[in-house]
Amino acid sequence: MKTKAPPFELPPEELEAYKEIGRQAAVGHEMPVPRMEQADLRKFVLSYCDRHIYTDRDIPKDMLGTVFMPVLFGALHPKDAAQAALDAVLGEETAPEPYPDGPVRPIEPTMPTAPVQPEWFKDDAERERLQHEIRWLRETPETLEAFDAKVESVNAEGKRKYTLALQAWEAECELLKLDYAKALAQHKREQAKWRRGKGKHHRLQEEWSRTKARKDAIGLGFLEAYTQNLGVIYGDVNSDSTSGWSVNGLPTFFSCRLMHKEDWSRVVDAIKREMDRRETMEV
Repeated sequence: MKTKAPPFELPPEELEAYKEIGRQAAVGHEMPVPRMEQADLRKFVLSYCDRHIYTDRDIPKDMLGTVFMPVLFGALHPKDAAQAALDAVLGEETAPEPYPDGPVRPIEPTMPTAPVQPEWFKDDAERERLQHEIRWLRETPETLEAFDAKVESVNAEGKRKYTLALQAWEAECELLKLDYAKALAQHKREQAKWRRGKGKHHRLQEEWSRTKARKDAIGLGFLEAYTQNLGVIYGDVNSDSTSGWSVNGLPTFFSCRLMHKEDWSRVVDAIKREMDRRETMEV
């Protein structure tokens, strides 16, 4: 049974150091997030308070790609020059190919069916008849001798053919056993070679696990810096394409929008004020 080794975890200090490498690589390649006009911000606040707008802050983290489908398909991934900058710092190292399965043990051959020993010819009835005829002087003793010689000859020929068939069968069985023994010996050598290769491959996997942990840390740092101007991801059920309401009560957006972090900071305060106003409204 194949087991997968747990991913390598970098020590906190080393993790932060590699994330900083990613952040530095992202300088000058930050994702552009346009600022919004005052009228658009006001409209956002009102729509949000009316529950027409959903942001990534309103949903569980593990449902981000379910609610905002563009995110699932890479909308937040670095593009063009940013991706090139990330690739340059990550390098070209790739995971080792999966190690092949071990050599298959040869199947023990099925032995051929042994030849069947023939039933010996005797014809007792004919011999008794000849003896009776000899007593009555209607046959001579030579006739009985000739009959016995014929029986002996037929049986000798049958025994000869059976002996040859038995010898051929034994030789064939021995040959099959010899070939199987050779195949087992070859399999043993291949198995030993496979185990040595597997040990070497395991060391490569361990090294790759460390390398991947460093690459992942760099990627995390790069993504943090790349999206540093992003405030929230949001969708409006009245204007963005959706699939309708899902079972968990959240919409699925096929398109979504981004808001700058400074705009979001202003919007948060405005939303709180508007919600307070609605709750204390006197009619």
